[in-house]
Amino acid sequence: MTNQNNPIASLQQEDVLAGYVASITNDFPMLDIVSVRMNRDGLMNDVVVINNEIVFRFAKNEHAQLLLAYEAQILERIGRAVTISVPQIEHRTASYVRYRFVPGLPLYRHTLLRADPLLYERFAHELAIFLQQLHGIPIGDVPIPPRQTTAPSDSRRMVYQQRLAELERDVYPLLWADQKAWITDLFAPILDGLVDLDGFTPVFIHRDLASYHILHDPLAGHLSGVIDYGTACVDAAAADWAGLINTYGESFVRQMHNTYPISQATMDRARFLAGALELEWALGGIQAQDHSLLLVHLGRARDSRPILTDWP
Repeated sequence: MTNQNNPIASLQQEDVLAGYVASITNDFPMLDIVSVRMNRDGLMNDVVVINNEIVFRFAKNEHAQLLLAYEAQILERIGRAVTISVPQIEHRTASYVRYRFVPGLPLYRHTLLRADPLLYERFAHELAIFLQQLHGIPIGDVPIPPRQTTAPSDSRRMVYQQRLAELERDVYPLLWADQKAWITDLFAPILDGLVDLDGFTPVFIHRDLASYHILHDPLAGHLSGVIDYGTACVDAAAADWAGLINTYGESFVRQMHNTYPISQATMDRARFLAGALELEWALGGIQAQDHSLLLVHLGRARDSRPILTDWP
């Protein structure tokens, strides 16, 4: 995995990979390395896959190291609760974890939309079962993650009031009228108190249900695994539904509702959080002057209905 258009970046990436391979061979001298590939897309970890069988996830910074340790703790509990495959940690150091490759291809939205109706329904059913099992884990059984994930001292309504002010200051100057109108409509039920972002029973959530974390077996026609639990925590179930709205669209979530029912209140929170997530990335990208963050949601789903629209 190299950047042929940027020789300097390519050399830097090769140096990083060489360092990772050196660490692996030092810790596992008997490991016969035939093939190596690396994925650096994540914000927290670099992923190195050896022989298409063994995965090493290397933390990019000290906070990522804390998240790796936390993820190793929770994966054992998750593995006992869900029927779908999840990573099983075989070895852990301060800087990396090792586990067997979870087979499967990412269930990209364009792949899902090309599936025949029966396969589409099967994917929805299997993903709903997984989410129901995950959300059913007793919250007392999971450790506290190494970051603040409990409700803020201010209500979420006040938090998003402040966020809207930041958007108006930093993002609005770059937007067209229709985009500003969409943001106004998105935030109105929150500011009016018609949607209560704090009125939920906490559950254990994945919190990052992007398509590249949801794997499927194209030959068997089933989901094969869900990976990357570094941001899993106890919070609102709506956050997971929001991630799936962004990933696959509300129409797919509606299909999941047949297996794992979603209340109107949860769906309205999810609709808001789905839109707010796009804006969080845009705001972060502008404030950090990181153009890559502005592009994160290119190609994501766009069929979310307005908040307070009847559900299902």
